[in-house]
Amino acid sequence: MKKSSMFTLLMLIISVAIIFTGKIYQEYQLKDMMISVDLNEDNKENGTQEVINEEYSEFYEMLINDKVSNITLLGDSITAGVGIPSHSTPPENQVIFYNGEEEFKESALTTKSWANDLRNYVNQPKFGDITFVNKGIGGKSGSWALENIDYLLEDKEDVVFVMYGTNDRTHGSLEDYRTNITELLETVDERSNYMVVMSPPPSANDYYEFYFSPEDIDSVLKEVSEDKGYNFISHFDGINNYLQENPDAEYSDLMQTEGAHPIELGYKVMWNTIKTELELE
Repeated sequence: MKKSSMFTLLMLIISVAIIFTGKIYQEYQLKDMMISVDLNEDNKENGTQEVINEEYSEFYEMLINDKVSNITLLGDSITAGVGIPSHSTPPENQVIFYNGEEEFKESALTTKSWANDLRNYVNQPKFGDITFVNKGIGGKSGSWALENIDYLLEDKEDVVFVMYGTNDRTHGSLEDYRTNITELLETVDERSNYMVVMSPPPSANDYYEFYFSPEDIDSVLKEVSEDKGYNFISHFDGINNYLQENPDAEYSDLMQTEGAHPIELGYKVMWNTIKTELELE
């Protein structure tokens, strides 16, 4: 056979193969599209159409898919927002704790704290109707929360943020703290669909006789969270990383120097740390 004829035959075979392959690909695409449409229709009928994106965090997917109806914050004065000049506890605010002896109300909803930044974020219309309660109570410890957990949480909550430790270091040992916080977190984890454990920011150690340091607290919470598989955010690292990345900034720009509370910039850094760690848009 002549070379020209062989070439023509070869080209004909290639053309047929391309056409055949293209038809198969088109049929595959059409089938894939039909399956996708069927799934979407099923989701619409069931009212469960979900937004799933591998770039989203688990927490954000819960929010965007309307799987969060309530968020509760457990913590001390740093959760309540103490340290900002405008901080207050309005008498008309809701009662967040009552055990027959002690009664506490929710702190102001408008101060520029990490808690209120989170509140404002989840209150966006796209996330639906979410009940947000800040149960941060000044002066309270993880050991106190463990003793009073039935007054702080229902048997089943959606999302709970937990941050205790600053006041625990005024009494007892580091091992006492480890024991109490481990049991507390196990209890909260059992009672919630999604728990976020947070360590408090660094604070001065020379204005009171403390039994252990903020770094000790951070280390314990890291170890416990890693061991149990809890979601963990370190505000100890968040504040220190900010100071390293901003050489002109000083500790006193973020935190009280004779107390344990952040000031406005410190609270903003805490909120930015939360956004980063939970991959919030």
